[in-house]
Amino acid sequence: MIAPRLGISFPVTDRSKLHFTYGHYYQIPRGDDLYENLSFDMRGAIRRRGNPDLDPERTIAYEVGIIRQFTDDLTIDITGFTKDIDKLVNSVHVDITNDYSYFLNGEFNGMIHGIYGRVQGFELTIRKWRAGGSPVSGMLSYTYSVAKGKGSSRNLGYLTYYRQQPDVTESHPLAWDQRHILSGMLDIQLPFDSSVNLIGRYGSGLPYTPNPRAPVKPDINSKRYPPTYNVDALISKRSRIGGLTYTFFADLRNIFNTKNLDDLLDAVTYDRYGIPLDSQKHSHPMSWSSPRLVMVGVSLDF
Repeated sequence: MIAPRLGISFPVTDRSKLHFTYGHYYQIPRGDDLYENLSFDMRGAIRRRGNPDLDPERTIAYEVGIIRQFTDDLTIDITGFTKDIDKLVNSVHVDITNDYSYFLNGEFNGMIHGIYGRVQGFELTIRKWRAGGSPVSGMLSYTYSVAKGKGSSRNLGYLTYYRQQPDVTESHPLAWDQRHILSGMLDIQLPFDSSVNLIGRYGSGLPYTPNPRAPVKPDINSKRYPPTYNVDALISKRSRIGGLTYTFFADLRNIFNTKNLDDLLDAVTYDRYGIPLDSQKHSHPMSWSSPRLVMVGVSLDF
């Protein structure tokens, strides 16, 4: 396996520089994809078999951008990127006899069984550096990206077969297609070796399929989860006692106790009632993000 990577950065002026990267990145498939049911056990409603000969999944990534230093403590970086993802694992139905069939994991080329993806977008980052005695530093970043392809899961093949739906042949938003991400970080150094750190993140909603079990071709990932946001804080104070350095801290996660939807459970029920319920109309606490968490502690450096 050869994974070439190239990175180039060169100055344009005394306050600007261009940067470019190119690389091939590989990821070994999951263990289940490789070794599931190699004993060829044909019992059960869904019979799947792994494939030890799977190639690693591959991503070819390009990135080009420019960084501009406007003042001694302020820089702006704008970067465009493209990622081509292929050799993703899918499952295909294989008939043995009229009574026995199974699903084989593999990478399949072509319009019917091949799974691929493409991610394109740009990122704008503003950084405030700590300079000239300023106690404040921070970063603000906005990312716009579009992730489309033919499938987001290795389960595409057998789910399509068991739901008796047409094969997916067209590109659609992938499960991780989050169009807008806004994140920020603020670090404030206070007197008496104290500091406050704030980290915040906003993300637009991820896609979902409104009726994945529809007998006709479903509108794959045509609806969106609600957007999510979260803010964390870390307050710390360093002290030196008896030749040792102690750091007393308070770590506050989700300080506004935001209730973000992580799993809508069943798309049909969610669209009907507007709350996450499974097909039996039962709720589950794991549908929501973790509530506010406060941790207080001390660390010791020696």
